Amino acid sequence: MVAHPENRCKELSQKIKLIAIVLSAAAVFYQVVIGSGEKIIDHNDHVKKYIEKLNNEPDNCMYLDQVASSYNALENYDKAIEYYKKTLSLCPDNFHALFQIGTCLYRIGNRESGFEYMDKAISKALEVGDQEFHKQYIAEKKAWMEFNNNEK
Repeated sequence: MVAHPENRCKELSQKIKLIAIVLSAAAVFYQVVIGSGEKIIDHNDHVKKYIEKLNNEPDNCMYLDQVASSYNALENYDKAIEYYKKTLSLCPDNFHALFQIGTCLYRIGNRESGFEYMDKAISKALEVGDQEFHKQYIAEKKAWMEFNNNEK
């Protein structure tokens, strides 16, 4: 029996939320270890791996999000945005993808649109009842805004 698409999106949204937490912790660890020259993830291989998986499951939000996150780590922000938007087209409650689109837009110089996407993620987290991410995204947006002010 195939799950209803809405239920599948909710299930995948929960899985993505957990992955986002793990990826956030991994990102901090990665930044610390990078200084020592160690390589934790080969993001090019990661992209290839998940694109291959998407050939079999093109509607898998988790795989799309993994591709987007790897492109983001590779600083290929246009491709990251493309895959985050594909994720959103299938799982519109994925506030992680919304926020990451915002950070990518910011990094390519489209700061106002970036902040708008961050606001959408903050609202979506509140809308789906995730207080933890709602607070986290408010703090992260504040940090991006402070960074923006320091760049001026």
